[in-house]
Amino acid sequence: MFSRRFKIFLAIIFFTALASGYFWPHQFYFQSLRGGGDEVLYDHIATDLIEKGTFTTQGRPVYIEPLYPFFLAGVYTVFGHHLDAVRFIQLGIFALTAVLIAILGWRLFSERVGIAAGAFSAVYWGFANMTGVLLRETLSIFLMVVLAHALISATVTRKTRYFLMAGAVLGFYILLNAIIQYFILPALILYFCVLRGLPFKQIVLRMAVFVCAVIFVLAPWMVRNHIYYQHDGAFIVPRTGQMIALRASLMETLWPNMPKYFFGHAFGYYFAEKIYPDFDTRAFRDFSLFNSRVKQLQNQGYDYAEIDAKLLDVSIQYIKEHPQQYAAMFLLDIISFTSPIIPQRIFGGNSFMHFTFAEGRFSQVPTWIKTTMLITVRFIWYMLLGLVLFAFVQFRNRMKDVWWLLSLCMVVTIAYCSVHGIPRYALPLHPFYFILAIASAFSIWDTIGHRCTKTVRMTPKLT
Repeated sequence: MFSRRFKIFLAIIFFTALASGYFWPHQFYFQSLRGGGDEVLYDHIATDLIEKGTFTTQGRPVYIEPLYPFFLAGVYTVFGHHLDAVRFIQLGIFALTAVLIAILGWRLFSERVGIAAGAFSAVYWGFANMTGVLLRETLSIFLMVVLAHALISATVTRKTRYFLMAGAVLGFYILLNAIIQYFILPALILYFCVLRGLPFKQIVLRMAVFVCAVIFVLAPWMVRNHIYYQHDGAFIVPRTGQMIALRASLMETLWPNMPKYFFGHAFGYYFAEKIYPDFDTRAFRDFSLFNSRVKQLQNQGYDYAEIDAKLLDVSIQYIKEHPQQYAAMFLLDIISFTSPIIPQRIFGGNSFMHFTFAEGRFSQVPTWIKTTMLITVRFIWYMLLGLVLFAFVQFRNRMKDVWWLLSLCMVVTIAYCSVHGIPRYALPLHPFYFILAIASAFSIWDTIGHRCTKTVRMTPKLT
């Protein structure tokens, strides 16, 4: 199926990814967990799953998606409580993901697009850095690429087993990150559009298989939650109210200085500090107002589910009364969500560009170097995003394949930015950014080259 040349490049991409996946985060390998944060939370849940058979953290209830803790528990069961076993398994998953990205680029466009996308993914610090930490991103990126393959295979072959596979993969992804559940309806709409040539009954059958596969994967966990939280309906994670409440509290906090935060998010707080020295650059990560409201409800004797429900009601009402604030926060999170990821090894643990060089960091570096670096990196990143947007126009008629990537990017971005926009959470979309941007760049290059060649041929020779 693959040419000999492409197979050689796949092998190169795989081993390059292994080297890159160890190089960028090597300071995390052979080390214990850092104090606090999601890593410790996941580790505690996995330990409780093994030792107590409960989905808890040190005996206390926990309200997060289950797949990554179960993944950790599986590794611990086989290898013991060895953190580096997890890290090296994630390293292998990353290398396999780079190969799958290359194959996806080849399937959608050409060998050169696949090779370029795979090679860039193999050395990309944003992906590689996640292999060394106990966070779900490495698994999320892998499942997102597998999901894209499954969705495309279903539409290209129209075979029922691929619809079953696509639904199952989507179900597992929801158990890893519930935000992707909002993709179910767009997926059904897109399936209906690309299958229009089939008889209506066959279209309905394939869509039903897809939905049933999703439900089959989710059902055990949803039934568990329904039993565990008897006064609530079935759900994946009971925290919608808290997420919306957090959004409402930030709207209220940031609104008086919203233009300043737009500038800081778009161009960096290193520049924002110089123009607006009197505003709080950290306010968009200040959760004190939200925490005080939760604490107040806890003191009144409400349990977790009741607090979540009350916060949801109050927050929805606040958003209805202040739609302009919500719209501004949504746009601010779009900027944040699509911000570039920078190498943590070089920038002292800072992984995204909001605070690069800000707040006195790297005071020994001359201003002109900081300015040049910040402008250059953002220019390159925004140019990449521009090429992704150009793909909407360039490949608008290729609904059966490319539109799966575009729709995944749109749905996940909108769903995330409706509640929060942390750049790290966009990593599963970056493989699609790279594939679409590289394909757009090659398309533009070929068009320019064709026009230049045509011009040369049409120029009469001088005698």
